Formats: sequence, structure tokens, C-alpha cells
Amino acid sequence: MTTQSENQSSMISTATGTIPRKTRKLSIPTKPTAPTKTAAATVMEYIVNRNKSINCPPPTQHLVEAFLAGIAPALKKLSAQEWHFAKTEIFATVQKFEFNMLNRQQQFPCTAPN
Repeated sequence: MTTQSENQSSMISTATGTIPRKTRKLSIPTKPTAPTKTAAATVMEYIVNRNKSINCPPPTQHLVEAFLAGIAPALKKLSAQEWHFAKTEIFATVQKFEFNMLNRQQQFPCTAPN
């Protein structure tokens, strides 16, 4: 129910009569809304992430690991018997160089300083 003063304030007087005034309801958000990302913010995030990936050096790999990774595809194509012989020769070669290294160390033993 509206009082007469409320009724009068919601009416507009004109020369031809009174016209009801439109009333607006103001909406008040009940929950705060999260701000959405702008296009500029999205582009800046992309650029920053790209620059981070460009500036990072690639992970370093030991030369031995790189060598073995390089010959791995060829070794994988060998039959079981060929793989066994290749593995035996690789192991024998490594043993030969280890043996040479041990002999050199025995010829020139390191003396501890006093």
C-alpha cells in the first residue's frame, strides 16, 4: 500500500495531467564477482611464459649418455644374437680402457703431501 505522499512523488505533473513515473530497482550483487582476464593480460602472460622457456638453457647431458643414446636405435634393430655380440664387444672395449687407466695410475702413484 502506498501513502499519498509516496504516490505523489511517483507521479509527474504535466500540463495535460499526471503521468506515473517509472521506478527503477537498483540491483546489488550478492556475491563479489571475480574480475575476468583482459586480452592484454592474456597476451602478457603468454609473452612472459614464452620468454622464460627461451631463456632457460636445455638440460645438459653427459657426453657418454649422449653417445649411448645415439647408438641405441641401431642396437635396438639387432637380433638377439647380434645384440649379445655387440654388448660383449662394447663391454670388452670399456674394460680395455679401464685396465689401461688403472695401469697408468699404478705407474705414477699419487703421493700424499706431508
